[in-house]
Amino acid sequence: MNIIYKKVSLISICICLLTLLAITLTSCGSHTSASSSAQNISLETLNQYITKEAGNLPEMSTYTSESQDAEDWFNYLCDFDYSKIDQYFISYSSSGSAEEIFLLKVKNEADVPYAVKALENRITARTSTFEMYLPAEVSKLSSGTVVSKGNYIALLICPDQYSAKKAFETNL
Repeated sequence: MNIIYKKVSLISICICLLTLLAITLTSCGSHTSASSSAQNISLETLNQYITKEAGNLPEMSTYTSESQDAEDWFNYLCDFDYSKIDQYFISYSSSGSAEEIFLLKVKNEADVPYAVKALENRITARTSTFEMYLPAEVSKLSSGTVVSKGNYIALLICPDQYSAKKAFETNL
């Protein structure tokens, strides 16, 4: 009788442990897939979400990693190793004012700090340029911000940077 009780107890414990393991693996799996799908948003779609919240933007022009001469344009716009870029999307004022939304998706998340620094340097370089030919726009650049989440990075120079930043973070 005692042996049967021990076997039943051992089997019950094993079933409970397997059930707990199955629940744990299932909940982790669904969390990972949701996170993974959010991390596959196109930069064009992400730009639409950000632009909608960015405030009153002027007419904007774009270049993307899909544009003709994409690598040449990227190298002109940003001092970062293009081979480390998965995609880029830049939307900038067609009239020459300072507004800009520059989105990057790097291949390796370890490169994010370097991409952030490159976009911060872009703000500095553009500030120097605007000081010479359109000083009234410099205040927009000085309030520009660079944010990142996962392997996505955004430079935001727009009227409502707070809402644009929230749109960036929420949609990833």
